[in-house]
Amino acid sequence: MRPVRTSGLVAVALASLACDPAASGSVGSVATVGSVTSSAAGTSGESGATGASGPSGPDAGTPLRHGSPLEPIPTACSAPRIIVSTVAGNTENHYAWAATRQAILANPRFKVVSHPPEVAGEVYFRQIEERLRAADAGEARRSLIAYCKDADTCNRFAAMHETVVRSSHPRPMCGVVPGESDTYQMVDFQWNGPQGDLPRGTDTPGQCARVGACLITADPGIPGDPISECLETPSKWKAHCALQRSCADVVACLRP
Repeated sequence: MRPVRTSGLVAVALASLACDPAASGSVGSVATVGSVTSSAAGTSGESGATGASGPSGPDAGTPLRHGSPLEPIPTACSAPRIIVSTVAGNTENHYAWAATRQAILANPRFKVVSHPPEVAGEVYFRQIEERLRAADAGEARRSLIAYCKDADTCNRFAAMHETVVRSSHPRPMCGVVPGESDTYQMVDFQWNGPQGDLPRGTDTPGQCARVGACLITADPGIPGDPISECLETPSKWKAHCALQRSCADVVACLRP
């Protein structure tokens, strides 16, 4: 599947303006927990979160069951969060989280904040650097964790992320994430906002992430995995369209 073959979907996208930051509407229209099919377990990459373990109980940090569909965090949970993605460590200590950033920009119902969330709809991100044991040399990992004030926000965010970033396998959970209590491992997440996080002309991964996020947010039924497929052949996907200011303009640019 390539954008040049999706003129009908593009027309729907332009009519709905679902991914335009100025448009109204609920993220719930993109996906709801209970209606989204999970990616295969064990997927790696920018959004392929790996497992975590911990004691059981409603607030004890046990990740909720993988499956199809995602199992929501219980409403009574006092510490909802999501293991959004886990990736291999790198010597440059650079983690762009491009797909997650573009999914958020395409779904402005979620407000990224730089402090623990205080109201529904706010999402606070931090990163956990997994320390190496002697037997794990060369296998450092970095995880992106999303924190919410309420379970509903985290449930909706997890469903949105899995829908838009189709290679991802977010893990909604209740309680402390393993490693979270060790402040030495915690790393800040810099969010630059609707303008600062738009991809640049030389940022092909960011451009493909935005192209895919805008297409899928406009029409969740679009087939395939636009983000991954664009990364394979950016020119065929007209990745430069990602430089447009709004998702509506991105989708219009992709029109044959």
